[in-house]
Amino acid sequence: MRASEARLLSIVENSPDFIALVDRDLRLRYLNRSRPNLDLDEMIDSELLNYIMPEHHDMVRGLNESVFTTGLPTQYEIAGYG
Repeated sequence: MRASEARLLSIVENSPDFIALVDRDLRLRYLNRSRPNLDLDEMIDSELLNYIMPEHHDMVRGLNESVFTTGLPTQYEIAGYG
């Protein structure tokens, strides 16, 4: 079990994608990498929307709410800030 967990964590941490876990209030609880020029520890517990272009905020809020309503994970691709 621990070997499987370590293997999964390695895949997530080495993914070229940004992988985040957020709570219902869109606060970052886990992030596999930081934005350029930002410290990962500074980003944890901050609001996800701080890093997303405003035109995507409503979509992200809706998708996040659907995760907590349905219990099903989601993924999306959007533009963020540099």
